[in-house]
Amino acid sequence: MHDVWYLWGVRGRYREGLSWLRRIEPHLSQLATGTQADVHLAAGFLLWAIGVSDEAMERFDQSIALYQEQDAQGRVALALLGLGSLHRDRGEYERAEAEYFQALKILQSKGHMAWNAFGYSFLGAMERTRSDYDKAVVYLEKGLVIVRQFGFTEALSPLVDNLGDIARDRGDYTQALAYYQQTMSL
Repeated sequence: MHDVWYLWGVRGRYREGLSWLRRIEPHLSQLATGTQADVHLAAGFLLWAIGVSDEAMERFDQSIALYQEQDAQGRVALALLGLGSLHRDRGEYERAEAEYFQALKILQSKGHMAWNAFGYSFLGAMERTRSDYDKAVVYLEKGLVIVRQFGFTEALSPLVDNLGDIARDRGDYTQALAYYQQTMSL
């Protein structure tokens, strides 16, 4: 179950993923605590992707509580990234930033570098939304350093896409095109 939500999400099959998770839910109490938490985490991300934010928030909160019972801090961090994204989408930027930084602190301490890079892409995207392009570029470039250092090409696209969008927003179309071309092969 671990990160199957990512597979559905990358392919844009949010509702299909939720359909499968809804089939599991009647049997949730029979599953191990970690698996229950994984189901809630998966549902949280998929619900967030389709805009069902209140239920997504409940699911992230449930997953955090269950992961904390198991001292699964790396998994708590993933739920915090989800909560941060929900708060970002609601315009609650200070709360989103706090959750993102809490997640990054955990991810760094656990050595989860790929998710760390994604965390920086979330922060960069939030700052881009706030039109603080300089701050966004700092976060996105931190994520790129991690990606390049550890070879996590799957984390490259959101970082470079956001950098391309910032270059485009600033009117630097040549630089924007160069960033977008980097992601074409991904």
